[in-house]
Formats: sequence, C-alpha cells, structure tokens
Amino acid sequence: MLSLKRFLLASLLAVAILAGSLPALADDIFVSNRPFQGPVSGSGGDTYVGAAALAKALGSNLVSAKGCWVAGSASVPAGTPGGSVVFAGKVVPSRTGPGGAPMVHLKSAAEALGYVVRVNPQMKNIDVNRAVAKAVPPTPRPSRSAGTSASVPASPILLNEGRPGEKVNIEANLVPGRVNVVDFYADWCGPCRELAPRLEALAAKKGMVLLKVDIREWGSPVAKQFDIHAIPHLIIYDKSGKKIAEGDDAMEYLQRL
Repeated sequence: MLSLKRFLLASLLAVAILAGSLPALADDIFVSNRPFQGPVSGSGGDTYVGAAALAKALGSNLVSAKGCWVAGSASVPAGTPGGSVVFAGKVVPSRTGPGGAPMVHLKSAAEALGYVVRVNPQMKNIDVNRAVAKAVPPTPRPSRSAGTSASVPASPILLNEGRPGEKVNIEANLVPGRVNVVDFYADWCGPCRELAPRLEALAAKKGMVLLKVDIREWGSPVAKQFDIHAIPHLIIYDKSGKKIAEGDDAMEYLQRL
C-alpha cells in the first residue's frame, strides 16, 4: 500500500464489502485519494463504474437531459442516441448496471471531466486525480560538494534522474546553509503528484532546497536503501546538514511553516 492511511481505508472498504453494503471491486479505485463507492465491473483499463457515483465523486451530478444521462454540463451533442451517457459534452462508452442504472468507462468519463486515470497493475489499484499542468523540468546540475554556495535556486533537483529506483547519496547532495527537503515519490503515486506542487511552492517561498528521489517501484534499490514502505515519504535536514525530521514528523514540520 502507498501509506498506512490507504491501508486502513482499504481495510474499511473490505469490511463494507463483506457486510454487503458495497459491491466487490476488481481493483481498488481511489478518486482524489478516497475509496470509490459504487458499482464496478471489469479491471485495469477496461473498468466500468456507476455513472452517478463517479459523477458525484468528481464533484458533479448525473441528470437526465434530452433522453440521455448527462454530467458536467447539460450539453448533449446533436444526434446523440437516447440512453447515452454524456460527460462534459462528450459521449462516453456505457453499459447497463445493477437495477438498470448506467455504468461508464472509468478512464473515458474521468478524463472528460479533466481527471487523469492511472492504472497500477503491481498494486492492483486505480488512481483518479485532477489533471495538473506539467511543470517545467529542472535544469540538470552536477553533484554538489560541501563547499557549494547556498545561493542554489529552490527548483526541485532529481537525485536519480535518468536512473529511477537506483541508490542515491543524499548527504553528498545537501546544500549547506539551506534547509533541505528530500521527497521520495513515484510517477504512479497519486498522493505524490498532489503533494509535489505544494512542496515546490513552499520550498520557493521559504528558500529551502527540494531534493526528489524516484523509487520507481517497491523493492527497488533506493527503496531498500532507505527502507521506504509508504510514499510520499519526506526527510528534512537543517542548515548544518543534520536530519531533523522524517515521515509524519517531516510533514508536521512543513505544515507548521
């Protein structure tokens, strides 16, 4: 699991399934980092979910308009057959679900409303998060020694750029005279993607250095090196290079800022 919180949420979801209050899921689906609660069929890229439940989870409502089911806007393209499901003006693949209620293709419907769907076969889960503008990648920099100036820009520095999952030497890359924040992440991690722009904004505002480490997958060399079992995972070093916070303590430190 990505975190203890996700593990607990998944456990509660499992209890609900056993109690009969929710349908069994082929994959664990998280919408904006919350468990999706609604009918589900299929798995991976061929997952269909309840149209009304998905619309609600994405901050919209499913309504009837011109003989179709519509979410995101009341716009229905001309010539759309009756009974179709339309998300944000786009007809999305659909099928009939329990009780005759419509189900929609998860990826097609979510992307129509501006969300990104990422399927993680390894963890057997699906993350649905709002799309964000891609940040301009930082300019590659050579490794820094203890004598490096403290005036290095606060833009993120990827320590294992081009070799995700490989081991890194954090201490050799710390910028003296600045607070250094190390962010362990993976491209498929939804919470990591949501945290990233906030970390970058805070680092720029407070003059901190943000060092990022891509673990790539569980069990990778760098994940084993730092015993990473949940991401995002943060480590904070003070201006003298001393580690002062890690994990939940690091998050609380940043929240206080």
